[in-house]
Amino acid sequence: MISLALSPVRHRRLPAVALAALLPASASVALPAAADAARPTAIYGVCKGRHLCTVDPRTKKVTVVRKGTASAPFAGVATTADGRAIAYAKGRRIYRADGRGRGGRQVGGGSSPLISPDGRTVGWKTEIQTQQCDPFGGCAQIQTFALFTRGVRDAKPTVVEAYYASGGWWGSQLATTSDRKQGDGRDLFLLDGDGRAVRPLTQDPTRTFDGLAASPDRRLIAVVSEPVTEKPRFSGRIELFDPATAQRVRILTESATDTLGGFSPDGRQLAFNRGRDLYVVATTGGPARRIAKQFLVGAPSWARTR
Repeated sequence: MISLALSPVRHRRLPAVALAALLPASASVALPAAADAARPTAIYGVCKGRHLCTVDPRTKKVTVVRKGTASAPFAGVATTADGRAIAYAKGRRIYRADGRGRGGRQVGGGSSPLISPDGRTVGWKTEIQTQQCDPFGGCAQIQTFALFTRGVRDAKPTVVEAYYASGGWWGSQLATTSDRKQGDGRDLFLLDGDGRAVRPLTQDPTRTFDGLAASPDRRLIAVVSEPVTEKPRFSGRIELFDPATAQRVRILTESATDTLGGFSPDGRQLAFNRGRDLYVVATTGGPARRIAKQFLVGAPSWARTR
């Protein structure tokens, strides 16, 4: 476990320990061209409890991309919309690789991998030990989860947020859940380059929000929503918000067991988990359809095939 000494400030950018394995250089990724838009798509996830897999949302065919083992199972994957790069967790290690899982390089250690839309930055969650001090001089050691990121040119990772629950990329910026200053529950907040909360992306004092998936054009975000309680389950119904106004656009699902996946590359559909099964729903609303059983996805998880 990593140990850091932190002040009570919630968002703080700090240097992290250097890792032996360096992230490979990568060319910047252009926006999808017309030819890219015509390509089939695949949803990335973990199947059979340990393997890195894809599923064709049209045919529902599941393909094992890379096999995991009992001692080192795949535990999460995120992909760029163009399918050029993925980030995945295998055991307790985080890797970046090409869209077929080849050329994986370790970038850190932890869980819940994220990858920026251009594929150049990987994020993940790691448990750390911190020293938290109150204004009266009293200090205590606490264990918490931190959000780390590492870019293709970074020699070591950076702590973006020291008290991290969930989040994701909105374009080139990160957004994470934070406790409300007034009232109970959590909202999604957009962060600046130093990890400070800039503005909320969700607002509803009767609900608490978790996770984040952004549409390719950034006009919508999807979040998991549940009633404010003392013991959140981090699952619930899925809602769409307008990130420009932090106002709800529509409620997509009504289940209490849904968790986020990601938008399709054209932004018209959303992949998500209901329990451990994979579903897809149109972003305009309507019934969800099951695509695969025992197939766990992260966010983002939907890409064009290459």
